[in-house]
Amino acid sequence: SLQATLGLNQLVFDGTYFLGLKAASEFVKINELIASKSEIDVREGVTKAYYMAQISDQNLRQLDKSLANLNQLEQETLKMYEEGFAEKLDHDRLVLSVSSLEIRINNLQNQAVLAKKFLLNSMGLDVNQDVDLSTSLAEFNESNFSPAYGMDNDPNQRIEMKMLAQQQLLNELSLKRYKMGYVPNIYLNANYGYNTFAQKGAIGDLGNEWYPLASYGLNLNIPIFDGLYKKSKSDQVRVQIMQTANTIQQAENGINLEIAQARSQYINAHKNMQLQQKSVELAESIYNTTSIKFKEGVGSSFEMVQAESDLTTAQTNYLNALYELNVAKISLDKALGNL
Repeated sequence: SLQATLGLNQLVFDGTYFLGLKAASEFVKINELIASKSEIDVREGVTKAYYMAQISDQNLRQLDKSLANLNQLEQETLKMYEEGFAEKLDHDRLVLSVSSLEIRINNLQNQAVLAKKFLLNSMGLDVNQDVDLSTSLAEFNESNFSPAYGMDNDPNQRIEMKMLAQQQLLNELSLKRYKMGYVPNIYLNANYGYNTFAQKGAIGDLGNEWYPLASYGLNLNIPIFDGLYKKSKSDQVRVQIMQTANTIQQAENGINLEIAQARSQYINAHKNMQLQQKSVELAESIYNTTSIKFKEGVGSSFEMVQAESDLTTAQTNYLNALYELNVAKISLDKALGNL
C-alpha cells in the first residue's frame, strides 16, 4: 500500500501563550514611553541651552548700546574740555568708564560664544558651526501670565507615572500568566490523505485507485504538579505588584512637591522680573536727568558715570530676570507633564 497524508497540529487554547503575546505588546509600549522620556529630557536641555545663548546675545547687544552712548558722551565731553567748558577730570572719568565697559563686553563675548557651542553640543551638532538665534526670550505680562497656572494638575500626565502604570500592567499580566499555568491547554490534531493498494506481486497497480482517509481529535494537557514552581513565581510577582504600587504613590507625592516648588519659582521669578523692569524705568529717568544737567554744566562727570553704570546694571538685571522666568516656565511645564 502507499499513503499520502497532510497533518495539522493547531493550538486551540493556551492561556499562557495568549497572555505572553499581550505582555509582548505592552512591553513594546513601555519602551516607547522610555524613548518619550528621553525626548522630553533632551527637549528641556536644548531649550534651556537656547535661552542661555539667547540671554548672552541680548546682554551683549545691550552693552553695545551702552558703549555707543558712552562713547558719544566721551566725545562730547572732550569737545567741552577743549572749549574750556569741562575739566580734564570729567573727560578722564568717561574714558575710564568706556575702557571698563569694553573689558566687560569682551568677557561677555567669550561667554556668548561658549553658550552657542554648548547649545550646538546639546543638539548633537558640530560646535564649530555658526548658529542664528531667531527667537527672543518670551516676555510675560497680564495677557500671558497666570499665577494659577499649574494649580489644577494631574500627576498621571507625567511620563514617569505612565511608565510606572505600564510596569504595573506588565506585573499583573505576569501574575495572570502564572495563574493560567494551572489551566489545561488544548490542541487540535487533524490528518487528511489518500491510500492506494495493490495485490502481492502487482506493484504496477499502485496508484490506479485512491481511497480517502481523514482523522481529527483534541489533545488536552492537564498540569498536575510542578513542584510549587508556579506558586513561588506568583508570590514573587505579588510582591512586585505591592512594591510598584508603593513606588507609584511615592512618585505621585514627589511630583506634587516638584510642581509646588516649580510654581513657587515661576511666580517669584515673575515678581522679580516686574521689579527689575521698574528699576530700569527709574534708572532711565535718572540717566536722562543727569545727562541734561551734565550737558548744561550743572552736573559732574562722576554723577554721569554713576548714572550710566546704574542704567546698564539695571538693564542687565532685567534681562537676567527675564531669562530666569523663561527657565522657570520650562521647569514648570516639565513638572506638569506639558513639555
